[in-house]
Amino acid sequence: MAALAPHLLSSYAPYATSPADKLTAPNAAHWFGTDELGRDLYTRVVHGSSLSVQAALLAVGIAMAGGLSLGVISGFAGGRIDAVIMRLIDVLLALPGLLLALAIVTAIGFGTLPVAIAVGVGIIPGFARTTRAEVLRVKTLPYVEAARLGGA
Repeated sequence: MAALAPHLLSSYAPYATSPADKLTAPNAAHWFGTDELGRDLYTRVVHGSSLSVQAALLAVGIAMAGGLSLGVISGFAGGRIDAVIMRLIDVLLALPGLLLALAIVTAIGFGTLPVAIAVGVGIIPGFARTTRAEVLRVKTLPYVEAARLGGA
């Protein structure tokens, strides 16, 4: 809810100041209190978490799309295609995640979107390996072989 519509969870604006209400303790009107400018801290937390949740969802979406597609292609194709994809995944796994993320952010720019992309790319190898392992396992099950013999 906070990611899609943070304004529904609070009636205050995240940047609106109220000098008369500065540094108040938590109360019924300001659940987390206010800061030195009189801004409602609960509202700022909700709006800040919205950006974080959106970035996390984007990173996981990128990782799932990339990892699942690479894993399925690698598992079904086999041979050279499997070898090439798995070596690419091995290279990504060999690089430290933080170093890879820093390199990607440096290459495409700073901000929330590039960081989400960098984290997503860093997670792709895990999804790809797991998906490939499951494809290889399911591919040899009797009902799959029977379907292939039946013309599917």
